[in-house]
Amino acid sequence: MGILNMLLPFILIFGIFYFLVVLPQKKQQKKHAEMLSKLSKGDSVLMNCGIYGRIAEVLENDFKLEICQNPRVVITVQKGVVAGVVTKGAPEEKN
Repeated sequence: MGILNMLLPFILIFGIFYFLVVLPQKKQQKKHAEMLSKLSKGDSVLMNCGIYGRIAEVLENDFKLEICQNPRVVITVQKGVVAGVVTKGAPEEKN
């Protein structure tokens, strides 16, 4: 009975920690991975470093982002650095 009384606070703290920290983090990671898998050519995205770009090409683990149109500047970034989608789809070209 004495060991159970000593371990009960630690078990409760672990349970509270799991439900308040671990589960929400797992949900957020799953949502981010789902967002990354849905990205396609023409989507405008924001990277973690604050750079906006439009996806020029989707590779296996990377994206080619167009960050400037004139002259056309394309950089290769890992999928994980994309923080969010700004607009979906290719924007209309102006003539």
